[in-house]
Amino acid sequence: MASITRQAPTGMSMTEDWREQAFCKSWDFKKKGDPWHPNSESHIAAMEGKNLCSGCPVRYECLFDALDTDVNHGIRGGATPDERKNLRTREHHEIRC
Repeated sequence: MASITRQAPTGMSMTEDWREQAFCKSWDFKKKGDPWHPNSESHIAAMEGKNLCSGCPVRYECLFDALDTDVNHGIRGGATPDERKNLRTREHHEIRC
């Protein structure tokens, strides 16, 4: 199995520290794996990642960062790439109307 390295979300300035409050910051990837970037299209893996995000105090900051930086992989802010794509599409539609 390949080694998994979790990188902090990009696109943020150095002064923004919402990531320091994220629940995933203390997640033990070596023991528990990486539910945010599952190796398969497993709905169970995605649900585990979403469940971990659900009570996170910076869930919305993470989601907005993923939307702003157009991240198209992994679970971010409790949303899958497809869910974030739908949010972007809906937002674009609402802006045009």
